Amino acid sequence: VKFNNKTKLDVWNSAECNQLTGTDSTIFPPFIDDSEDIVSFSPDLCRSLGAKFRYKINYKGVPGNHYTADLGDMSANEDEKCYCPTPTTCLKKGALDITKCAGAPIILTLPHYYLA
Repeated sequence: VKFNNKTKLDVWNSAECNQLTGTDSTIFPPFIDDSEDIVSFSPDLCRSLGAKFRYKINYKGVPGNHYTADLGDMSANEDEKCYCPTPTTCLKKGALDITKCAGAPIILTLPHYYLA
């Protein structure tokens, strides 16, 4: 797997967070078990996001699964601290500093600071 001709990123504070994991979010394998998270890489965020299964749906006769994702809580979740700009400066839940990724000072949140 490559992104911009690289096999890993050089944006975040650990090798684990710099890994390219998941799909490009346009396709996922069939018959995913409800207990499995789906993971996709977002080039705009320079990171992968996991989505959790919430419930079964049926859209116009086509069965499916509903998943939700969020930006996480880098200030409280040890597994996500590597997404903080420095080990001692973490934004609050629902906000992500993508300055190094974007090359401009940008703090990202969901619309209207939802879940932040």
